[in-house]
Amino acid sequence: MLLKLETLSIRTKVFICTSATLAILLLLYVVIFNNLFMQIKNDAFSEYKLLSTLDHQVTHASMSTSKNIKKELEKITQLAKGHQQLTIKNGYTDEQPEFEIANNIVIYSDFYRQQRLEMEGLIASSEKNTQRLSEQLPITKLQLLNTIHQALNLAQGKANENLEKLFYYEMFSLIVLFLLMLFFAMYGINLVITPIIKLRKSIEDFQGGKHSQITEGDEIKLLIDSFFSMKNEIKQKQELLEEAVIQAQDANKEKSEFLANISHELRTPMLGILGFAELGLNKIDKVEKHKIVKYFDRIHTSGSRLLLLLNNLLDLSKLEAGEMHFDFEQALINDVLNSVLTELDALIINKHISIITDSPNDNIMVEMDVLRIHQVFYNVLNNAIKFSPEQGIIFIEVSQQKVITAGQAINTAIITIQDQGMGVPEEELDYIFEKFSQSSMTNTGAGGTGLGLSICKDICENHNASISIENLVKPKKGATFTIKIPLSQSN
Repeated sequence: MLLKLETLSIRTKVFICTSATLAILLLLYVVIFNNLFMQIKNDAFSEYKLLSTLDHQVTHASMSTSKNIKKELEKITQLAKGHQQLTIKNGYTDEQPEFEIANNIVIYSDFYRQQRLEMEGLIASSEKNTQRLSEQLPITKLQLLNTIHQALNLAQGKANENLEKLFYYEMFSLIVLFLLMLFFAMYGINLVITPIIKLRKSIEDFQGGKHSQITEGDEIKLLIDSFFSMKNEIKQKQELLEEAVIQAQDANKEKSEFLANISHELRTPMLGILGFAELGLNKIDKVEKHKIVKYFDRIHTSGSRLLLLLNNLLDLSKLEAGEMHFDFEQALINDVLNSVLTELDALIINKHISIITDSPNDNIMVEMDVLRIHQVFYNVLNNAIKFSPEQGIIFIEVSQQKVITAGQAINTAIITIQDQGMGVPEEELDYIFEKFSQSSMTNTGAGGTGLGLSICKDICENHNASISIENLVKPKKGATFTIKIPLSQSN
């Protein structure tokens, strides 16, 4: 499988290149040292060559005629003495076998030369000596040749030993050279790579400590990737920041509208309370009793409205802080719903609203905080009444169904409340349950603070329930609220 260079780190790349370069240097080193080896071998074996020549010369002299025998014997003597001088030059002392053998070669070569010259009659000798020499000459020759062979074996052993040492020295020097070059190459690479790695780590730390899963490869490429990643993240954060600014501006606008609206809603009942109280105080002795009762009734109505607003604000702050306490108990949905309708009976009668209830099963039991679910029903029905026209109809349906939640079928109480009002603009359906959000329909005079539905949603979420709204299909007018509450475990 071929390596892809871009996936390799700079260390690996340089390591491969350095190793290849060193391998080539190693090859050249071996070639050069091989020539040196041959030179050293020739030098080391000069003794061996000299002894081989001496051995050959002794053999050749034994077969020579008396005509040139003197010259051949002189050559033997010269070679023997040359070997002796070479031995001394190589540092061998008289205590070493090499020197002793070299001396023996000189001695035996002198004996052999003298005996041969006497045999050939080139020097004076008695007849008796001639007969003796004929017996000793072969023995002297054999001793000379044996001594030469001993020297040859010894020289060859020494040469091989020196050659082996030189070979090990060469290998050791190669390894040391290779490691030194590799060390300095990697040290140089480290000097370059370390700042790059630190820079890349600093970029990743700048990105909030979000480190890349890819930690190996070309450091330069990884650094470039980190830069692009940082650039993209900065761009995304800038987009998120711009979006957050827009949302903050929208939220600020909604809060401003909410504050303006809530100020109006708080001031209106307060003015009503103060106005009718002042009017009653000024005319307490001048008007009939039924008018005084009417003043108190207006004061009570305004006070109730003011209390509702204050309760909504208090509930909102508790829900946002997570401090609202829920007391769960088993209760019937229809009992809570009927209690709300009774409480709203005055409003229903005042607008001549007809309430049509469809509840095939009056015994749907739910584990809930009765007070808070009562608050949800009250807010939704109050809205339905508020937005319904005079003599309108509100349809209420209570049923029990199995709803698939998280892949599981759960028995659920479903309460739908449908009015005949103006409905909610389609563009406002997605955020009608948000805090400080208020339908533009409140501008029609129906009033409202934009808190009721947001509180209803939070209460439902704390019951694992849900609340939603949808408009009726045109040409019908109105909206339908749907509340889904899981039944108690006993059901």
